[in-house]
Amino acid sequence: MKLLLVTDTHGDLEIIDRLAEKTGCGAVVHAGDFGFYDDSSYSRLTDRELKLRVVHSPLDDAAKREALELPPEELRNYVRDQLPMSDLPAYLAGDKRFKVPVYAVWGNHEDVEVVRGFYEGALQVPNLHILSERATFKAGGFRIFGLGGNLLMGKKFFQNPVAGGGGRVWSTLAQYLLLMNRVSEEAEPGEVRIFVSHVSPGKEPFISLVAAHARADLVVSGHMGPPFTFTWNEFAIRSAEDAIAMLEEAAADVAEQCRAHGRKAKGLDLDEADLLAQLPDETLHAGRGRKVPRWYRDMLYLNLPDAAAGYAVLSVGDEGLRLETFREGLEG
Repeated sequence: MKLLLVTDTHGDLEIIDRLAEKTGCGAVVHAGDFGFYDDSSYSRLTDRELKLRVVHSPLDDAAKREALELPPEELRNYVRDQLPMSDLPAYLAGDKRFKVPVYAVWGNHEDVEVVRGFYEGALQVPNLHILSERATFKAGGFRIFGLGGNLLMGKKFFQNPVAGGGGRVWSTLAQYLLLMNRVSEEAEPGEVRIFVSHVSPGKEPFISLVAAHARADLVVSGHMGPPFTFTWNEFAIRSAEDAIAMLEEAAADVAEQCRAHGRKAKGLDLDEADLLAQLPDETLHAGRGRKVPRWYRDMLYLNLPDAAAGYAVLSVGDEGLRLETFREGLEG
């Protein structure tokens, strides 16, 4: 089976089917900033989010300057009428549909009310499956799971899900802990585990910590907008001692946050949070009689460019995994 790996479509949802058809993929994994907006989203977005829509639009510089100088309500109407935030309303109405299954997390730039609608099941689109702590999905030989939004330490890390407002969304510690438990309960032996995060583990070691506990084989992320798909592995870039210290520091940061804010958090089992500090004990031989953590040797990271700039294709077969990356249609 072949999976298309994309991110940051920012509401241009038709590109998903175009790339799936071009690559012959039977399913899609999307790492956030999907375009979770509906026709009522414009009234909920901050002026800053509306201006970002203008800044990143295809308008020429003069038109952008003119739009950005509009009073707030006129800017809101302008974006709604001239620069729609997303194709999603057409999918919600049934006028469009995805041709292959799409497994998506939300990003940090989304309408939280629309995200909550999908999270709670009030909103549905055929072939669109939302990744969160509430469900994992099996696709061929893959077990796909994930959690989107931004990662914000402090009080926001302990809010009730789904947290956000004004066009921004973030995830909470309770969600990450529940996701780890969900993967443990639902994953089956022999599956390739794909952890999807909008936030890159290259920027936030906490994501690597969660992935290690979930025994992920592959971590797919977006958000950063690199020019190419970047792939790396802890074994290739740092010593085992440094990699372990990095995750231990991430766990210590969470423990400190729990001491500061966790007692006020609802639905959070602090005993489970403490388990983050106990790194998975599964090891592999690294030669010369030396053993290293499995996550250190085998877990692979991918940070994807925006979908308009590039994507990746992952396949699994008798010969194992194969990963191809593409930039403007050229094999990477």
